[in-house]
Amino acid sequence: MVYVYTIKSISPYSSSSNLSESVYDMAKVGNTNRRVSLREIAIHLFQEVKEQWTTDGEISDGLMRDLLTVFPNSLFPALDLVDHKAVTRLKSTSGRCVYEVASVSEQSYSCLLEANFCPCSSFHYSVLSKDEAIMCKHLLAIHISVALDIVSHIGVTNRSLTESLDNM
Repeated sequence: MVYVYTIKSISPYSSSSNLSESVYDMAKVGNTNRRVSLREIAIHLFQEVKEQWTTDGEISDGLMRDLLTVFPNSLFPALDLVDHKAVTRLKSTSGRCVYEVASVSEQSYSCLLEANFCPCSSFHYSVLSKDEAIMCKHLLAIHISVALDIVSHIGVTNRSLTESLDNM
């Protein structure tokens, strides 16, 4: 499955999609046949989450529907992780960052946000093997937590960060 959509397929007026007009407008910029990747749509939605949270202190029902459309299987588990403040950002003295997500199963995952990588089995199966999703619940929880500015921050040594990465 390839995650590239034409404007028609992400139109809020299309019967196959529920994405909001702001996402539709994002795709309309410039050439009306511009292709938009699902990843671009996700990044746009995370920016919308940040803007709404900063401005209104809440996330609208419409934006929640958009998130559910893009992340149908992982949104609610990710929101559970966000509610439990399960995301911690480890930043080394050299400036490198790794996000730790404490899972419900009491296991934590070291995730590389910029590389869109998580060592969990869901990421390997749904994202890498089956190409059914663009990220797992852990990466989605990181994006949402960052947008809401509720990430715990811990400074670590380069050695500690390397050890965290070795455990992936």
